[in-house]
Amino acid sequence: MTFVRPPREPDLDAIVGATLTEAGGRRAPMLTGYRPCHDFGLPDELNDAMHEYPETGQVVPGQTGRAVLWLLAPERQHKRLFAGMLFTVQEGSRVVGNGRITSVLNGELQREHPIRLELDGLRMTTLEQFYDEVSRALTPRVFWGRNLDAFNDILRGGFGTPDQGFDLVWQHHAAAREHLGHRETVRQLELRLARCHPINRERVAEDLARARQGEGPTVFDWLIEIMHEHGSSGREATDAVRLVLE
Repeated sequence: MTFVRPPREPDLDAIVGATLTEAGGRRAPMLTGYRPCHDFGLPDELNDAMHEYPETGQVVPGQTGRAVLWLLAPERQHKRLFAGMLFTVQEGSRVVGNGRITSVLNGELQREHPIRLELDGLRMTTLEQFYDEVSRALTPRVFWGRNLDAFNDILRGGFGTPDQGFDLVWQHHAAAREHLGHRETVRQLELRLARCHPINRERVAEDLARARQGEGPTVFDWLIEIMHEHGSSGREATDAVRLVLE
């Protein structure tokens, strides 16, 4: 079947991966002209788009390739999309692939800068609940390690956060500061002491003793330090993450 390019410029440039057949993906390759639906994060809504694979003509199960997309209803994504955003490729409710936007070609769809991603301090009383909030606000539909190192990796990009930096807005941060204070720090250090390598036990035990006295950095402080590392004065300033405490 001959592919007929739509009579307008494409909306998105992306990298698309096709799920392995044995993991629930398609048996056949995705060919140029393929028209699946996509989840771009609108609640209870999927959006159809036509694919062209300009370099290979196809993406076979288990592989990735460059794709340009024409959305059939681009107005539904007005000012919502950004480079770095992740999406799923679906046939109805069945997920057959995933993608990452590398460039928003249609300016009407480009999310306005600075992009603002919000964490709600009222949703967290423990570090685990902070991770839940990160999953909700920063990395929807993405599996990540749910630990401090993995959170640091998220701020480097590649997990669905914007490629060109963003404002990370921590709403109700005062409530989070209280809940993620020394009491929660003691709990986390007790967990860390129980599973850490023997070579680290003395240092963790010292940190735990200080936390029990209400001294030393808290879980809230740990998180703030990580966020600052990706800001303008941090060692990873090129990530351009601007922390805003509200």
